[in-house]
Amino acid sequence: MEEEPSEVVVRPSDLRDLFSTQEYDPLTRAPDALWSVAQVAALSEAAADLSKMTLRIVLPRDQMVPDAPALVGTAVQRYCAYNIAVAKVRFVAWRRVVWRTCLVGLGFFALSLLATAAVGRLGFLPEELRTIATETLVIAGWIVMWNPLDDLIQGWLPIREQERKFKAIGAMRLVVEGAR
Repeated sequence: MEEEPSEVVVRPSDLRDLFSTQEYDPLTRAPDALWSVAQVAALSEAAADLSKMTLRIVLPRDQMVPDAPALVGTAVQRYCAYNIAVAKVRFVAWRRVVWRTCLVGLGFFALSLLATAAVGRLGFLPEELRTIATETLVIAGWIVMWNPLDDLIQGWLPIREQERKFKAIGAMRLVVEGAR
């Protein structure tokens, strides 16, 4: 069984890259290299374990000044607080949209059920045609409700996961050192 890592090492090429979301460049970076805190947040399924780990930031030697640990620590906390605030705003917006779409979907579903009842009473239509029409209307109502219900049940998960990851990163023990 593979041993769980106890630290995450981030090696930015420049202090300003520490919070960047650049694309991975295989010409200049090793495949397992992390160069920003944003990449740490992108680690899958690691939010629960991150707060138990150490975040080791290895700065280029020329950028390792005496106040670098305090500067980087403050910046990491600000970055995490900002992303937590963004997640909370996204959650409020999600909640407003999901309830609105659920109400619209529910209204459409109710109309489809009313239309189903009305079509079922049309005696001048053949029985087979009434059956097809009523089943089609019920299916259409459920299709319209599908996405709003899915969003209501699962839509909040990615937003809360982002919030949890940045809370975990903010709780990590931080070590800042210069490259050797």
